[in-house]
Amino acid sequence: MLIDFEQGRYKENEPILMRFSNLEYYGVILASAPNTSPQILSKLVEHPIQGVRVLVASHHNITQNSLDKLIDDRSPEVRAAALANPKLDSMLREQLASLENPNLSLLDLRELVNSEYTAVKTKVVRHPNVDGSILAKLADDKLIVKLAVAKHPKTPAEILTRFIEHPDRRLPLAVAQNPGAPKDLLIQLATQPGGRGGFHFNPLNLAAVKSLLTQEPEAAIPFLDRCLKFPNRPSFSRFLVLMNPHIPSSFLARYYKSWFWPERYAIAQNPNTHRDICQQLTQDPNRIVRAAARDNLK
Repeated sequence: MLIDFEQGRYKENEPILMRFSNLEYYGVILASAPNTSPQILSKLVEHPIQGVRVLVASHHNITQNSLDKLIDDRSPEVRAAALANPKLDSMLREQLASLENPNLSLLDLRELVNSEYTAVKTKVVRHPNVDGSILAKLADDKLIVKLAVAKHPKTPAEILTRFIEHPDRRLPLAVAQNPGAPKDLLIQLATQPGGRGGFHFNPLNLAAVKSLLTQEPEAAIPFLDRCLKFPNRPSFSRFLVLMNPHIPSSFLARYYKSWFWPERYAIAQNPNTHRDICQQLTQDPNRIVRAAARDNLK
């Protein structure tokens, strides 16, 4: 297969190459080969290895659409490579560069809202000077922009209320993750049934409870029992709740003897945990739990 690749006949084997277990090796080969097609590069945009995505962002065969995605990549190295690619539209490069200015005026931001580029609009949402009127205007844009708007604490309540009825369930989840969402809206999301089998906690409920704990801990207390008891066994979801620094100490005290050591660790490091419980956790069988408890007592 590598012989075929070296002879330029790798296109016949593209599906096989993409499924190889050594993702990094074959990803680098494809991303660095000068004749790799735009179609393959568009698949490699989602590659889990950062180094592969850097090579894709620098490739001369990359399309504008793929570059748009890489401009918003989670890795700063990938974003830098995409911005340096000579194929990047000059207007897009200029608009993105202007958004690096933290003192950009509202007037400038309102002009950038009308950009033809989704990457620019998403970056406008994240700008420190954005206001509710700009966020309201972007609420009718593409889904990726809507998701950013849904998570923004300055988004008007009426927009967030509209989002929770959206058929794409990623939008209500984004609203639930917004600590600035109105309390009544978060309570509604915290009690929304997760399926046909009756009420149970799901990612939407958990996100809303977490936001409530951040915004108004007292309002979250009625949901904590259900939140911690479903499922009625140690779980990653329950671990995340116990990690929250706003959870009341009375709830932490119920689970410090959990057989699931990550839950004991969550309690050991939580600033709300009573000192006597922390003291007991310094004798825990798990050294990570012991270390967290000792640090918490300092």
